[in-house]
Amino acid sequence: MWEPSPEPFTVDVRDPEKKKKFKGMKSFTAFRIVPSSTGRMVSRRYKHYDWLHQRLVEKFTVTAVPPLPDKQFYGRYGEDFVEKRRQKLQMWSNRIARHPVLCRSEVITHFFLCDDEGGSQWKAGKRRAEKDEIIAGVFFSTVEHPEVHMERETAESEVEHFGKFLHATKESVAKVRGKFIDHCNQMSGPFAAEFHKMAAVVNGLAQCFAIENKDYSKPLTDAISQAGETLRDIGQMHAEQPKYDMLPALDVLKEYIGMMQEFPDLVEIHRGAMRKVKDADRMKEEGRIDMVDADQVTTRSDTVSNVVLAEIYHYQHERVVDFRDLFKSLLGAKIQFYKEIVHKLEMAQGHFNDGTDL
Repeated sequence: MWEPSPEPFTVDVRDPEKKKKFKGMKSFTAFRIVPSSTGRMVSRRYKHYDWLHQRLVEKFTVTAVPPLPDKQFYGRYGEDFVEKRRQKLQMWSNRIARHPVLCRSEVITHFFLCDDEGGSQWKAGKRRAEKDEIIAGVFFSTVEHPEVHMERETAESEVEHFGKFLHATKESVAKVRGKFIDHCNQMSGPFAAEFHKMAAVVNGLAQCFAIENKDYSKPLTDAISQAGETLRDIGQMHAEQPKYDMLPALDVLKEYIGMMQEFPDLVEIHRGAMRKVKDADRMKEEGRIDMVDADQVTTRSDTVSNVVLAEIYHYQHERVVDFRDLFKSLLGAKIQFYKEIVHKLEMAQGHFNDGTDL
């Protein structure tokens, strides 16, 4: 596993602000970014995040850098585009901040701490990141790991098992996401419409009874009218509920679908390292290379195994925490939703008391 970061931090993305440049000819949205490590605010645009993601992918090819949230977003169920982007950038920022290696990189420190937006300090840090030579496979030479390591066969088995687990998980998560989307559509469509239809006919009955507007009939008429309004409110609750339960869950599921797409390359890197060790062993037995060269291949392979296994462990730890929180929040929101419905129904039922008797 990766060594934990000695200075963990979180990131708060807040207060989207519309700005303009070129004398107002071009507008853009900037977000205020506040890392917990300093509490100081910096301003960043989506294009800055795009630049950061490119640097991380280029430098850390041997880690599963999560993809950046989509630039385009089409809001549903009353979601606001800018607010949704803010939420997703915050999710992504904290995902990076929780990674024990990514969070300590110079480019991350520069991105979250440099408050000289567009100034000389920002430009200098940007140039350093773009000229960084410790990228891709060179990263392995900077990794330190214990001399005691997992047996090659065990490491190979662990990584292959993870590859199978990942494939099954991708299919299952895609199915869950598809069903959750169907449920959102049902809630905002047929379910809401059914309650609105019931409300309409019940209100129609109340209007009919209102024709006989006698004192003995009015309490019942009012109670039926209230029941109709309650059914209408419940229909509206169904239409709006996805943004409180399913949509937050869908955000996490989509994030994981993107993250899982990064791991097959990592698994293949490990397979390639294992093949090189086997080739080196064979060539050593055939006398084509000496023991020193074979040991160097084995040493590099051990480093690759340690890195890949550390990434897998980090992913699995994050997965357990994230999916626990996902379902805990989802079920909590559902519980609150149905409690509110029960409360509204009980209030409506309370109007049908002895006062409605003849």
